[in-house]
Formats: sequence, structure tokens, C-alpha cells
Amino acid sequence: MPVVIRPVDLADVPAILAIERASFSDPWTSGMFVSEIIPAPYRRGLAAVDGVTGVLVGYCFLWMIEGDEIHVTNIAVDSAIRQQGVGRKLIGYAIALGQEGGYPSITLEVRVSNHTARRFYETLGFIEAGRRKNYYDCPKEDALILRLALASPASSSGELGR
Repeated sequence: MPVVIRPVDLADVPAILAIERASFSDPWTSGMFVSEIIPAPYRRGLAAVDGVTGVLVGYCFLWMIEGDEIHVTNIAVDSAIRQQGVGRKLIGYAIALGQEGGYPSITLEVRVSNHTARRFYETLGFIEAGRRKNYYDCPKEDALILRLALASPASSSGELGR
């Protein structure tokens, strides 16, 4: 399936909520997503849509902290099409944004027990950079902080770019 990455807009919130609720035990609310979509210089929402049908199949929200890092605040892919490269494409887009903007790294948190996600991020080069005690609710659990150092666009292979 061809996947296109585009900016998220408010009309995407119902589809995002459906994926979010199916993906997480403590899902974000509609209001949380709306606040991330309202334009601000440091926020970016990415929608992964089926290139044929236009249906939203994944999303990624970023905070672009100038001079410091890009922080992935939320990412999920429709469970029906996981492990088909959609998450890789979303993170690849974030990596390209970081390289183009001169950001030194990308960070995110992941549940300690989420071995599938941890393996996925490891395949992209993320390494453990710390731990946040009792970061998650439902159930209460620590988060691992993962970090990926970014190369400049000239020195990257472009493999994960847009």
C-alpha cells in the first residue's frame, strides 16, 4: 500500500481517536489532540494516509524544540496494517525534518514492557537514554527514554526520508 505523509488537520481527529483507543490502555483525549493540532511554531502533526483511498492509517505528533531536539509525543499505526512500514515512514519523515532543521536528536518515551516498540526503535538506531519512573498510568509503569542522534542531511543515506 502506498502511504503519503501530510500534515494532520482537525478533520483527522475522529480517525486518530479510533487508532489511539485501539492502541493504548491510557489513550489521549480528543482535546489533547486538538491542542496539538492548533498551529504553533514548535508543534507538528503528521498523518499517514493510504495513497489510494486517502484513509488515515497512522499519525505522529512532534514537538520541535529549537536548538535541542525533536520529541515524539505520540505515534500509532492502525493495528490492521502494522509491520508494513507505516511507522517507519512516519519516523523517517521526522528524521528528515530533524536533519533539515539542524536538530541534533529525536527523543521519545516507550513503556518498559512494550518490547515490540522497543525493538522497532532499536532497528532505527534509537538507544536508551534514561528512565522516567511511574510515567504511565493504566497500568502504572516506567518509561524508557529513547534517543536517536541525527546526522546532517549531507552525511545521511536518505534511506528513511520522505
